[in-house]
Amino acid sequence: MASLASSPALQWINSVDGQKPASPSVRRMIRSQAMSKASSERRDKAKNGDRYLRQFPIRYRSLAPGDLGTGAGHDRSPTGGYQDDGLDPNKALVRWSPQPKPVQADVHGTVLSTMPVCIPASPVSAGYEAMRIRYDFDVLDLSGLAPLHISPATTQPILERPSRFLDLIRSRQWSYFSYLPWRYGNTTSLDDAICCVAARVRQWISNPGRPTDRVLALYAQAVRSLQRALDDPAQRFHPDVLCATQILSIFQMLDFESHADVMVTHAAGAAALIQLRGPGRYQSNFEKALFLCQVGPIITEALLSVSPCFLEGPAWQSLFEEMALGKSPLSYFCDDFVKAWACISCVPGLFCRVHSAISDMPADSRVTQQRLLRHVLELRARLMTLAGEKDMLLSDPIGFAQEPFLLLNEAQCGIQFDLLGLYATNLIRLERLVVALQPSGSMSSEENAQRLAVQILLMDHPARAIGPRTSSSLRFKMYIAKATMATREEWRREIVCRPLGDVVDKEVFDRWVAAYTKEHTR
Repeated sequence: MASLASSPALQWINSVDGQKPASPSVRRMIRSQAMSKASSERRDKAKNGDRYLRQFPIRYRSLAPGDLGTGAGHDRSPTGGYQDDGLDPNKALVRWSPQPKPVQADVHGTVLSTMPVCIPASPVSAGYEAMRIRYDFDVLDLSGLAPLHISPATTQPILERPSRFLDLIRSRQWSYFSYLPWRYGNTTSLDDAICCVAARVRQWISNPGRPTDRVLALYAQAVRSLQRALDDPAQRFHPDVLCATQILSIFQMLDFESHADVMVTHAAGAAALIQLRGPGRYQSNFEKALFLCQVGPIITEALLSVSPCFLEGPAWQSLFEEMALGKSPLSYFCDDFVKAWACISCVPGLFCRVHSAISDMPADSRVTQQRLLRHVLELRARLMTLAGEKDMLLSDPIGFAQEPFLLLNEAQCGIQFDLLGLYATNLIRLERLVVALQPSGSMSSEENAQRLAVQILLMDHPARAIGPRTSSSLRFKMYIAKATMATREEWRREIVCRPLGDVVDKEVFDRWVAAYTKEHTR
């Protein structure tokens, strides 16, 4: 009984005044009882007794060969393109353990290590985090560039004022870049592309200008890795390969010596890869994000080259419908964007057929002319319905463009402006196609085109107030607006002078197309 009384399992402590007990032994007893369960669980863990990393001092030490790995896909020699920019490749930040480490020697008897046991400074200093520390840049800051169409028109303003690029990367947004920390280390092609762009951006921020030889070596390594992946049937359709292709376009954006045809070729290669993968390979959110970020450039390039767009096919249209019903994985690409692109993807093919009909009208020209005109009117009505669902372009579009959107945040303002510009520019194209196929009696279509062009120009000042990304996106849309206003008089003459049943003059049509195309490629 005495032994049981001396070590009771539970003790009652009475506090008369309700305050904290004054006796240290009583307080110790309370703490011991309160933590008994937690301490019992801790003792049962396998790592019980291990020291925490923060208990050891941080020091620099020299690395012996093979002491520190570089992560998956990065175990290359210092001359292989992965040497650190700014950090000593022979040193690493480590924490030291007080237990001594036995002397190690290689086969020749050379001592490799006599220092205490090395413990990594942080369990996350590997993979993507190690890359971010190595190049002193987080590629997630480039997420705002994902929806942009990388072309000479994007590069020229940055060349004129380098600070524009810093404005573009100041605000992050959800895009396929958001998945990179989890995908880094899976494939060499994606790892090389990320390292190449990170090194280039870091070097450009420090000293804008031509890429250094070291950065160019990283770019060459990334291109070789991408080419090997494309040549391998087992890797060709991997989403990381498509992601690497899109990321490398950012390098060309900052390579001021790149020619326009290089950017066009790269964009065409990314579009061809998306087409080869087929609509059935975009199931995960990462793949959908890659696809949505490339839809705009694909449609734009098809319009600039006056060629059909493969996205108007039934299988791709079904993919758009699926994404619109299942909600877009990107916060920027709302369902309205997906629906708009599904409709606008049909514009390049129709534009190409009208251009061909104007250039070489067949014998049954009247039948072909009326069939094309019917398709144009149907597509225009469909696009105006989508715009009308958001109360756009209906009562006072110019007032809408000048609206400050006081009830919306910056991201929502940017989305509304991009949608408005997307609707307006393609409605301008469709109105001009109506005039081209039936000039006589189409003065109202020309007036609508001019009204929409004025609206786009009035959007410039509000877009600058919203943010640099919105302003940069609007720049592309202003090209067609200015070209439409510049060619107004000769299109009016065609409407007045052309007889009923005739089409617009081919040279008049081509001058309008060339007026906005040259702005994209100069």
